[in-house]
Amino acid sequence: MGPLACLIGILVLVTPLHAGLQFTYPVDDARLRRAPVEVILQDHLGYLWLGTGAGLFQYDAYEITQVLPQPGADSNNPLGDGIRVQALYEDEQNQLWVGTNRGVLVYDSDRQLKHHFQNNPNSTSLSSDEVSEINADAQGSIWIGTGNGLNRFNQESGEMQRFRHSSEDPHSLRANQITGLVQTPSGELWIATASPGSLARFEVNSGNFTPFYQHPDAILCLLAHSDGNLWFGTWGRGLFQLNPQSGALTQHLPSPDDPSSLASEIIVSLMEHTDGSLWIGTFDKGLNRMDLATGEVAWDHFEPGTPGSLPFNSVYSMYQDREGDTWLGLQQEGISRYASREAIFRLLTRKGSHPAPTATTALAENHVEDLWIGTQFQGLTRFTPGDQSYAELTIQNQSQEPFDLTSIRSLMADEDGSLWIGTFRQGFCFWDASTQSLQTFPIRRTPNAQGETVFALTRDRNMNLWIGYERFGIERLNRTTGKRKHFPLYIDSESQKQHDSAWPIFCDSKGRIWFSTHYGGVKRLSENSDTIESLMPPIIDPDQTAAPAVTSFAAAVDGSMWAATSRGLIHWQAGDASPVFIGKQQGLPTERITSIVFSQDNSLWAATDIGIIRYNHQHASTDIFPYGKDLDYIGFNRGVTLAACSGRIYFGGNRGIVYFDPSATQLSSSPPAVRLRGVSVENESWQQLLEPV
Repeated sequence: MGPLACLIGILVLVTPLHAGLQFTYPVDDARLRRAPVEVILQDHLGYLWLGTGAGLFQYDAYEITQVLPQPGADSNNPLGDGIRVQALYEDEQNQLWVGTNRGVLVYDSDRQLKHHFQNNPNSTSLSSDEVSEINADAQGSIWIGTGNGLNRFNQESGEMQRFRHSSEDPHSLRANQITGLVQTPSGELWIATASPGSLARFEVNSGNFTPFYQHPDAILCLLAHSDGNLWFGTWGRGLFQLNPQSGALTQHLPSPDDPSSLASEIIVSLMEHTDGSLWIGTFDKGLNRMDLATGEVAWDHFEPGTPGSLPFNSVYSMYQDREGDTWLGLQQEGISRYASREAIFRLLTRKGSHPAPTATTALAENHVEDLWIGTQFQGLTRFTPGDQSYAELTIQNQSQEPFDLTSIRSLMADEDGSLWIGTFRQGFCFWDASTQSLQTFPIRRTPNAQGETVFALTRDRNMNLWIGYERFGIERLNRTTGKRKHFPLYIDSESQKQHDSAWPIFCDSKGRIWFSTHYGGVKRLSENSDTIESLMPPIIDPDQTAAPAVTSFAAAVDGSMWAATSRGLIHWQAGDASPVFIGKQQGLPTERITSIVFSQDNSLWAATDIGIIRYNHQHASTDIFPYGKDLDYIGFNRGVTLAACSGRIYFGGNRGIVYFDPSATQLSSSPPAVRLRGVSVENESWQQLLEPV
């Protein structure tokens, strides 16, 4: 049976990445997904503290630690289970004030519990255990808003003073449920309440509250802007702006006819961003961002199946850290992060016709630097980096022989833009870019009569095509004559019944073909000989059913060869067939490496189970770019990588593709502050050292 001809078309889809802000989801923790994140704070050491409906958490950009509640009962866990944290504040002494539904906890700069303020019959105690707001005034007093009034704590005298609504005092608070507590740049203290909603200024000299706004609908959040204006969000009445000097009040509401207006009437959080915009968290419509110069509002909301969008539409809290990154606390799904600085690592995913992220299984670059993307279940797509558009490859099969391009396993692009495609149990095919036609090749049948999967495609210096099969060894196709030569790889050389796999495949600078097998280790074919040379025995037990040990090959400028495995790196010096193994003992942070590639500056980059690492093979040093901070978790797939002509590097994973410019990953020359979280000697823990060293 000869090659089969099919008609092929390209459907152009102007399908950009998620058009709004690109968010990452750095913390995958079930405890955060189930409870609202009410408040976020970064302390003087750089840690993020998250107050949630499930307690207090600390995040160090690598892992999440639950601080309250902790199992058991000790001096650091006086509240037991069921604690909610709704307010956080760090004072000038670096003490952390934690407002909960069971009073206020104060931790010293070493994060040891110092005070626990609760309500009791004494009139000088906290007016309620339900604490919603904590702030400080210019005199250093700590103000605590609760569900039953306002409190001022004098840190010098230790006295607690209550302020509550009194129907007999027109200068008292208008309501006792405090929902906002802010200090303006001029030092004025403003208080917002619910039931009814009111806004008042505290007069320091007289101790009176001067009202500026009152309505039955609750005020849910309050912000003192750096320009002196106040903003507050309400339940059902939208957003208000107050000029304290003139008393002018401006209301902002959604308008169905104006897409640049607010998206919701329920505003639950507010933040002034360093770019000058006002960030508005809504209860049901995601994030709104207002340009204060024009009044126009941009929306960012949950888009099903679109990584990069918000994972939930209720934005309960917002915080911008010292690096300029913005963290959003959600009612569900934990926290999301937006990097206002240009992200080092970006996530490329499909959006639009396919409702869910798809696993990327193969990558190739054509002659005009477009990216061909092969997926596990959704076929083949061409991505143009310049305009961020996609072109979806569609095939009209004109023959009676079925051929399915739904599941792609390998790709190789020719210089003229044509493409070789390896598939799942359909063999391989060739797409001619000039004629827009597809040529399929006879499927080699394995003993169980199933079609053969092509896991690897590469070409040698003579332009021969090399094909690596799942169960049929390796094959060479002479593209000039069409002649095919099969190199059988038998698991049992005596019985010659069961074939071995051959993938990945790599052609080095001398024209030699390197490939890995499932049971036979690493092998090599010389350019002018059909003799297979064994370079390394298998490093997995033949009785195991795990994937082959080698996941990816790469060649350095000096001609040396490198292989990635599930047990670290393997290095062959140029002209030396003896492998050198590099693992944790040699300085690697992890040994589970899914793919490797060299950048244009001859640095070795690796996709691993902990993120992306850069290995300097000349100095045996490693730079780690872990999941969580700049890199969203993606789960990298074996051997799916590409070094583009532009210098950009791509790594494919189960949720799309991570890409980056290696030249933009230069690390800071200034050493960061280091904090030892703990010291253990012979399994005996020593006291934590909390200060930077």
